[in-house]
Amino acid sequence: MKFFLEVRNILNERHLKILDMLNVQQEIDIKFLSEKLFTIPRTIRYDIQNINYYLAKYKLPMIKHSRILKFEKSFKLENFLKNIEIRDYKFSERERIEFIMIRILFNSKEKLTTEKIALDLGVSDLTIKKDIKILREEIKGKDLELYFHKRKGFILIGEEDRIRQKQLSCYISYNIDYSWNSNNSICMDFLDLEIRKILKKYKKDIDVEYLNKYIGSLSASLNKVISNEAHEVLVLYMILMIKRIKNENYIDVNKVFNEYLLLTREYEVISDSINSIESKYKIVIHKNEVLKIVDHLLGSHTYNFDYSFYENWVEIEILVRKIIGEVNKSIDLDILSDELLYESLLNHMKPTIYRIKNNIFFPDLILDEIMSSDENLLKIVRESLTEIENYINCKISDVETALFTVHFKLAIDRAKEKQMKILRVLLVCSTGYATSSLLSQQLSELYNIEIIELIPYYKVFEYDLAKIDIIVTTIDIERRFLKKDIDVIKVGVVLSDLDKKNFKSYGISNKKVKVKLTEILEILRDLGELPSIEMLGDSLVNKLSDKIIDDRKKEKDTLEFGLSKFLTEKNIEMADTLLTWQETVYKAGNILLEKGYINENYIKNIIGNIEKNGVYMVLKNGFILLHAEKMENVYKTGIAFLKQKKLIEFPGAYKVSNILVIACYSKSELTKSFGDILHLSENKSFLLELEKAQNSKMISALVEQYT
Repeated sequence: MKFFLEVRNILNERHLKILDMLNVQQEIDIKFLSEKLFTIPRTIRYDIQNINYYLAKYKLPMIKHSRILKFEKSFKLENFLKNIEIRDYKFSERERIEFIMIRILFNSKEKLTTEKIALDLGVSDLTIKKDIKILREEIKGKDLELYFHKRKGFILIGEEDRIRQKQLSCYISYNIDYSWNSNNSICMDFLDLEIRKILKKYKKDIDVEYLNKYIGSLSASLNKVISNEAHEVLVLYMILMIKRIKNENYIDVNKVFNEYLLLTREYEVISDSINSIESKYKIVIHKNEVLKIVDHLLGSHTYNFDYSFYENWVEIEILVRKIIGEVNKSIDLDILSDELLYESLLNHMKPTIYRIKNNIFFPDLILDEIMSSDENLLKIVRESLTEIENYINCKISDVETALFTVHFKLAIDRAKEKQMKILRVLLVCSTGYATSSLLSQQLSELYNIEIIELIPYYKVFEYDLAKIDIIVTTIDIERRFLKKDIDVIKVGVVLSDLDKKNFKSYGISNKKVKVKLTEILEILRDLGELPSIEMLGDSLVNKLSDKIIDDRKKEKDTLEFGLSKFLTEKNIEMADTLLTWQETVYKAGNILLEKGYINENYIKNIIGNIEKNGVYMVLKNGFILLHAEKMENVYKTGIAFLKQKKLIEFPGAYKVSNILVIACYSKSELTKSFGDILHLSENKSFLLELEKAQNSKMISALVEQYT
């Protein structure tokens, strides 16, 4: 009898699952329930006795049971669970280990001993000792160690950065106060509830609202818009930082210190404002702690492309071009020329690298959706990201891959839209001007076409069809006599339903709905005072992109200039002397140095970077890109090309003959050039011609011809 009462007075995980299922269905067959929980009906009946004991204790409706279990859904189960004492619940081994880890990880002042943890969980000291032994083994490979301190009890030791990452990951895993909490289950298991209590207690003395305002002010000062999720992660990190500093745990400066972070606007703004946090919490926040906040801020989701200075930005931009190229090979659409894709990926890439390298994790927001709707595209993108993984020496998670996939999905949608392009039509008629004009009007109103010319039949066989996509005619035309193999569609003067079906079979898209006057008036209202013609045009194109054709003649700006702008004859040299790689860098860099693009320190920085970090930006077919940080050593944007007749070996056994030195004063000036460089390095015809080139003038002409 004593044994029965002992059992009856303990809830376990299976009991909670039963309650959860009954809360959803109210009536469940015992046999069905036992099969779902991998047990037998008799065990389920004993479980019901245990559950009813607690329901009666808290004056709640009990479960009616015979062959069918019945339950009145008259209360919220989570409220019931909140009243359950921890000693009234029997944790499984796995649950105990998880609880112990969290308890130690988020312990502030209390001395944690085996006896204390055993008392909390209602188990023996021996059981806890066994659990701790398992836990020690599990965390060994994670650069952490469980240690017993005479004064403090059990503590977690390891790199401070690693411990904070673990804490941050726990908070995110248990969705504490997060808008992305997707746990719709009525029954949050008892372990979750207990862990949530620990986590909430840990941060109870921190003014979260104050930190929210602080992060908001940083964003405003930096003119940087970050997502809600990233904002909350930043606030969480600040909470953890404050708590750890209060307990005299500090980030090791050698582990996070990076000179380039000191050059950022983010570092400047945080350094100027961090004293407010110091004053409020009576702590000292050292430079390395500030740098870590900078790291997290740079790693946040951002909606604008206004970044501070980044190390290795050239490599990242080339990597983006490569990824687009790899995905492009595996789909039926052309996305190579989609500059919006390039910009959005570049915008996404840099903070992503920071997140991955610093183990900043976001919950699974869209993975399931992408898996269900675009699984094939997800696989393609997954394969394309290998180069990034090699570059950062880190694995890219499925969630991060899904986020990349979204950008490609949008680009594919744009490409599909583009496929419905405006066809250039030659209209051939045998009738008079009036009837021909009627047909022309019908076609122009119904379809996304441009009628280039309306000609009589006798002229069609002599007509230059180079700029014509399709011929529409009212009479039969012998295609074999035409100057170009081209589709010919025969129609009546008045388009019939059959004619319209015929147009559809040729993939000619219907013209989109005309623009409503109210849509234009709404745009004008949003603009406020009377805008300039250019501003109005931009707004109309932006808001009505699917209904309007932007046929304005635009002057080429710097963003549209490609490699040929920079690789003029004067910026190209040829050499046939066998040089060391250092001499090669000097020779190539000297092209820019002599023309006032850079100073000598820039060349020295390139050599220093290679000696320190090795070579990464080696492209196909013997191409290498050399660059250094801008700082004060670049006076204007330029690219130099040194064509070596003999292969030069760089560190890492890379043998190259086509050396490009890039000096960047304004990154926007080089946007198209990166795409051109990748294209040329893979273009067989260009490469063959390049090997035949005798002088700089010929190389410059080739660059212009192939870009």
